Amino acid sequence: MTSARDTGSPGTAAEVRGVLTRVGPSWTREVDLRDDLPLGEQGLGLDSVAIAELLIACERHFGVRCPASLLRSGPLTIARLASHMDAGRGQGVQS
Repeated sequence: MTSARDTGSPGTAAEVRGVLTRVGPSWTREVDLRDDLPLGEQGLGLDSVAIAELLIACERHFGVRCPASLLRSGPLTIARLASHMDAGRGQGVQS
């Protein structure tokens, strides 16, 4: 479950979903991409290469760096990515 600090704005979460469906495996377009669904093998099923590609694409799209600590601080979800992007763009408090 996502905490309040790990929830980005709805618009940013939608942008993250858009990046994921653009750069991720084609089947991600057919899946319900809930904001709290872990993106790794214990949830959506993305492997480490797909997650790395997603993070690079998000860095380019949002202009916000994705540090390795983002992967070590719990399951990566759309909500956590959106929260990180909002914080990096000055729209929230980065954890």
